[in-house]
Amino acid sequence: MILERPLWLVVVLLALRAARCDVVLAEERPPPAGVDVRTTLECHPRVYNSTVSRSDRNGRTCFDHVSVTSCWGRCDSNEISDYRFPYKRSHHPVCIHDVHEPRVVVLRHCQEGVEPGTERYEYLEAKRCSCQVCRSSEASCEGLRYRAPGPSGPAGPAALVPALVEQVRQLPMVINNRGD
Repeated sequence: MILERPLWLVVVLLALRAARCDVVLAEERPPPAGVDVRTTLECHPRVYNSTVSRSDRNGRTCFDHVSVTSCWGRCDSNEISDYRFPYKRSHHPVCIHDVHEPRVVVLRHCQEGVEPGTERYEYLEAKRCSCQVCRSSEASCEGLRYRAPGPSGPAGPAALVPALVEQVRQLPMVINNRGD
């Protein structure tokens, strides 16, 4: 389920979808040695193995398995009540890269006749991670429920909810009249 994935991963997946790329998480490597994933309040680099595919304008694809270093972890956050509006002082840092480097890989498995350039996959790889205030220039800081409206209405997973609600409303209702 997408809501169980870290915010950085959702951001990456949405950005790749917009760039006509598909990423399927194949395997998460274990966290760094000595890190208890249940209790850590720190931010660490972690390697994820992914299957990446790109499509050209004609629908032909290239794919490969790629190892990507990204940030993973938890950050301590807090809110303090205040008598002034908005009646709280919030501090909610996120686990995000401090330092990153651009990387390019060549996808090795391409269909015949794919357009040149489709095999080239570019991404940012985290070199150092830390808990800090979210930077909207590098990550989606609004959260999972917010999706800015596009030319044909809202985009992303949030746009699916009204359609699903409507489908459920159209299902036949079954009433138990057995007297139990």
